[in-house]
Amino acid sequence: MFKTVQKKLEDGRWLHTQINEDGSTYSFKFVKYWHPYELRHWFRSYAANSPKSYIRLGQKLNSIGLCGGSPNLGKDYEYDLPSVLDGIEKFISMNAKPFVRHITNDSRTLKQIYGTAKNFRKALEVS
Repeated sequence: MFKTVQKKLEDGRWLHTQINEDGSTYSFKFVKYWHPYELRHWFRSYAANSPKSYIRLGQKLNSIGLCGGSPNLGKDYEYDLPSVLDGIEKFISMNAKPFVRHITNDSRTLKQIYGTAKNFRKALEVS
């Protein structure tokens, strides 16, 4: 038997702590996904490789009402995907390196890959 506690940190990540019966603990930090499921292949890597940028983008989209709730929390939520894509295009940092640890080990920025946020949005639509 064990007890788990999750606490939101100031930087937007979460601290998960598991306290075991014998008093030992196991902890790790993680980022809760805010992105729509349809964008999972793009944004899971982004969350893993550029967590600060990913968190800031989610906070901006949430502040304008585009991404309320979190799939990790089990809350009911609905996304208007075109509106979310519009918000991503408007707020994403083109200096992010979302694929640096991905299979391709691509360390280029979004700007180096796509040139503009509009081109990145088009790439998201195709997927």
